[in-house]
Amino acid sequence: MSTTEQLRIDAVNKYLKVDFTKSEFQDIVELAAKLCEKPVALITLLDEESNWLKVKYGTDIEVMPRETSFCQYGIQQDDL
Repeated sequence: MSTTEQLRIDAVNKYLKVDFTKSEFQDIVELAAKLCEKPVALITLLDEESNWLKVKYGTDIEVMPRETSFCQYGIQQDDL
């Protein structure tokens, strides 16, 4: 694991403890879904093994395996 990835994982582990149930986060996710005219919108955190769906609109799934997440490819890139 690279140093950069370890730093990212350390930050993710801190944020996994944050209470994301506050309405502001839910409002942002619902607004994103409506603005983009999509049935699902998420705020997720990707750790070593899991993709945690911390705030969600349009699904009840709580966690998914990391390997099923497209986020795993995004974090491997240096560019947007």
